[in-house]
Amino acid sequence: MTGNKISPKNIESVKSIPDKIILHDARFKVHIGITKNEQKNSQEISMDIELYTNIKNAAITDSITRTINYEEVHTLIKNYVETHKHKLIETIAENIATLLLQQFPCLQVRIIIKKPQALQHKNVTYCAVDITRIHH
Repeated sequence: MTGNKISPKNIESVKSIPDKIILHDARFKVHIGITKNEQKNSQEISMDIELYTNIKNAAITDSITRTINYEEVHTLIKNYVETHKHKLIETIAENIATLLLQQFPCLQVRIIIKKPQALQHKNVTYCAVDITRIHH
């Protein structure tokens, strides 16, 4: 690529499909479960979070204010899961998807939540839910 400089004008001319910002394997301690024994102690869950958004303006300007700040995403999720108790990971996934779509400029979110302890006694590595929600 000798002689070919990348400039904002070059970037603007490139067509793109929705980009993704991804938080992979974010781990949180939560109070979750069906039985009283499960609910008594916190359990670790892990999440993969994908936020579909256009990052082209951030790339052109090299500015955090033009994109979704993943530290803010993590903080929102952490604050939610640490202050709410649920029986199902399905409920956590649905509520987090709704929060993310309300708080950040994303077209779509995908949330995968893994609960390693769910069937540990049956030699299952983890149970999980995987949801995708679109902004209306």
